[in-house]
Amino acid sequence: DVGGVIAGTGMKRPVDDLFGDRNNQLWFLSDDRLYSIEYQRDYPVRKGVEIQDVDVFRDSLMLQFYADGIVSAYSLKDSRHMWDSDSQVDNDTLKYDKSSVLFPYADLFFQIRNGAKAAVLLSFDVMKREWKEILSTPYHLNNMAFYRHRLYVGSEYGYWIHD
Repeated sequence: DVGGVIAGTGMKRPVDDLFGDRNNQLWFLSDDRLYSIEYQRDYPVRKGVEIQDVDVFRDSLMLQFYADGIVSAYSLKDSRHMWDSDSQVDNDTLKYDKSSVLFPYADLFFQIRNGAKAAVLLSFDVMKREWKEILSTPYHLNNMAFYRHRLYVGSEYGYWIHD
């Protein structure tokens, strides 16, 4: 009973989607707003583009990662929009718009963005607001994990390892 579980969190609004952040907090998408039970606050989302991931940074920013490669930052304290940053991958916002996987690591976020056929692995330095393309493939990338200071990225054809 998904509705019962959501109601058990105290969420009273209809829920369109939900996200979990690095602190294991739930974020509910409802009527073009993201709502946090933990922070007792809602945050705007961009209209007309799919939000794919949500996370927090240093307990001060909430980051929204979108299908078009833009990340929007909001103050956790007062919901104020702080900045946007565009990954500018391939100048084709639809090439990698199908799915996203995030992995926070120190001041970085590693992000896999998949398209209909191709994928890209990016790193985003939150403090510098700087994106770097690490890897692009003509096939999907699946997930990632750190082990002994290396990033392992699963794909349709095995693993990539990034130092």
